[in-house]
Amino acid sequence: MKFVSWNVRGLRVCNNFVCSTMWDLQKMACSYRPSQGASGGLLIAWDLAEVEVWSTMSFEHVLAIHGRFLKTNEEFHVFNVYAPCDNQARKVLWEFVSGRLGPL
Repeated sequence: MKFVSWNVRGLRVCNNFVCSTMWDLQKMACSYRPSQGASGGLLIAWDLAEVEVWSTMSFEHVLAIHGRFLKTNEEFHVFNVYAPCDNQARKVLWEFVSGRLGPL
């Protein structure tokens, strides 16, 4: 299993056109959450030959996907989080994410 995390500062805009310039969307798929101003944009991309994604969820500061690996049939959840700097807001966010994860 391979995961790549890339903090792309300054991308600002993410949409299907931008994704199609980075990947062949016949082989790849993606889900994104647009930035708010110059920060907070999130992107998850996956190889369609390796992964079947059942659902995507987008919340403030969070982008998540749920699916399975095709070779092993193993189910997975990926949460991509852009946490706020404010301590109280970050605490609220982590409680929200923890509640969404539930028992795995």
